[in-house]
Amino acid sequence: MAIFTEEQLKELVADTLPQIKENLKKAMKDQLSEAVQWEMRETVKEEVGKFLVAEIVPELAAYLKEQKAPLLETAIKTANLIGDELTKALVEKAKKALSNSWTTDKIAKEIFS
Repeated sequence: MAIFTEEQLKELVADTLPQIKENLKKAMKDQLSEAVQWEMRETVKEEVGKFLVAEIVPELAAYLKEQKAPLLETAIKTANLIGDELTKALVEKAKKALSNSWTTDKIAKEIFS
């Protein structure tokens, strides 16, 4: 048993057809807009990457080569400072560990004083 007659269905479709068309147009526009935005982002990203590789990287590499000696000197100084600080921290930790008992406290004082 049908809920709607054929005539009622035709009338319902005819009444809602303009809204259905409008909704379809809006959905298509939204999808198209999203697709264009996605493609634009990807295209821009690709072009920026090409530009960086072609124009910036060679100049940056040349600059770094020019600055190799000062950069290396700074890196060595920094590594030495880090080593010194680690050594100081380990000595402090050893002092604290040794000072936990009365006997080791006396030995530590003799060694580190």
